[in-house]
Order: sequence, then structure tokens, then C-alpha cells
Amino acid sequence: RRYNGSFRRHGKAIEPPSSSAAADSSKPPEDVPATDSSESPVSEILSSASSSSSAPPPPNLFTTASASPSPSSADLIPLSTPPFSSSSSSASSSTAPSPPPYRPPHPFDSFTAATRLHQGGYTLAQSVLLMKSIRGHLTSRLAAARAQLVSKSDVENEIYLFRAACSELGNEIKNTRRVADEEMRSQRTQLQHELDILSQSISQEIAGMNDAVKGMIGDRSMMRREEHKARESAIQQLNYKISIMLTSDAKADIETIRWILIRRAVLGILFMAVISISLMRYTSLVRKQRQKDAADEKKRREKQRALDAAAQTVSNQVHGHVPASSF
Repeated sequence: RRYNGSFRRHGKAIEPPSSSAAADSSKPPEDVPATDSSESPVSEILSSASSSSSAPPPPNLFTTASASPSPSSADLIPLSTPPFSSSSSSASSSTAPSPPPYRPPHPFDSFTAATRLHQGGYTLAQSVLLMKSIRGHLTSRLAAARAQLVSKSDVENEIYLFRAACSELGNEIKNTRRVADEEMRSQRTQLQHELDILSQSISQEIAGMNDAVKGMIGDRSMMRREEHKARESAIQQLNYKISIMLTSDAKADIETIRWILIRRAVLGILFMAVISISLMRYTSLVRKQRQKDAADEKKRREKQRALDAAAQTVSNQVHGHVPASSF
């Protein structure tokens, strides 16, 4: 069953090894590590199961216990072979090698179990019945385990197939990665080439746009200079016109004002002369009037004084008998 034809894995067939490799079953394959030469517990159980497979099935436990109440030497299976005598052992050792130790079909000492159960307080029939029940239970469990076990050759075959599939899968993964890396490298090279072309075209377009922008800026600066010159010339002409108009108007106004001032000055001088002459005449008249009034007042006072003196003399003459001291 180990190499039973070709096996399909990932769509490829694995050829079976040659007959020399199949004949030498003890030599492990290259991918499978060599196992230990000592037998494992699973192999011991399988060997004991194969040795006990030829034995008849166990009888019914309850009927056997009821039929034979006392255990016999055939029902009790010892754990190991009984000891030999010294003479027989020396004779057998000299004639033939010692046989291997006895191994029961299952790891259970029925004699010791029945004895200990009997020593524990059970009767002999109960001890035998319990021992047979335990042995039957162990036998059924071992049969179930034996049915579920997998042989060593199948395990090694599966391991070989698994490792071969793993190696094939690893090779496929490596090839796939190498192909993917090459494709990615080629795509990266193509993208780099396209990027270089695109960057070159973009740089050329940018250079053209810079030249166009510089030309537009130069044209705009020239237009602004011309506009500035035209505006300055217009401003100068306007300033010249304004200055001419202002100077002409100012000159006319100045002449007009000068003639007005001259006329007013002449009129003022004439008015002042008239006023001064009038004042001089008025002052002379006032002075003459005052002198005349002073002379008249002097004459009036003299006349009044003369009248007073005359009146005094008259009164003195009328009242002559009256002395002057009485008044």
C-alpha cells in the first residue's frame, strides 16, 4: 500500500520509486528522516493486537462466571513467564539463546487483579467476574483503537507525499515570485521610461509657457510705458494750458485791479485834499468865530460893568443920607 501507483498532486503525477527502493523498506526516503529503531508504544500495541487476532473471541463474562465459580490456571494469564529452575536454565542457555519475555495481548495482569480484588474483601467469584469485565472492556477498547489506528507505512507515505507536494509548491511559489518580480521589474522600467518621457514633455511645455509669459509680460510693460508717456504728455499739456490761462487771467485781473487801485488812490488823494482844505477853512472859521465871540464877550462884560457902575452911582445919589455902612 505504500507505493501503489502514481499519486496526483497539484496536477502533476509523482512516479513511484524503483523496485530496489520498494524492496528495502527499512531504508527511509530522502525527504523523510530516519525513525528510531526501537519500537514505539503504538507499534507494541499493534504487534500485540496482531498476535492476539488469531485467538478466539472472549466468552460471555456472566455465563463464564456462573459456570465456573472458582478460577482455574487457564483463566488467569500471568504477566510474565514462570521462572525456570537453575539446571534447566543452564542447559537451555548452553544449547539455545533465552526466549524473549512473554507479552500479553493487552497490558493487564488478570491474576494479580483477581488476587488483589479477593484480598480487598470481594469473594472469589466476584473478583473473577470483575477481572473478566475489566479484561473484556479493555479488549473492546483496544479493538476500537486498533480499528482507528493508521499503519506506519501509510503515515510515511503521506509524509512523503506531503513533503513532495510542499517542495513542488515551494518551487512553484519561487517560480511564480520570480516571474512576478520580472514582470514587476519590466513594468517598473516601462513606467520609468514613460515617466521620463512625460517629465521631458512637461519640462518642454513649461519652458514654452515661461517664454510665452515672459513675452506677454514684456509686451504689457511696453504698453504700460507708452501709456505712462502718453499720460505724462497729456498732463504736461494740461498744465501748460492751465498755466497759460491762469497767467493771462491773472495779468488781466492784476491790470484791472491796478487801474482800480490807481483810480481809488487818486480819488482818495483828492478826497483827502478836499477834507484837509475843508478842515483848514473850518478851523480858521472856528478860530475867527471864537476870537469874535471873545471880543463880543469882552465888550459885553465891559458894558455890563459900566452899567453896574452907573447903577451904583445912581443908587448912591438917591440914597445919599443913608450911610454906606448901613448897607
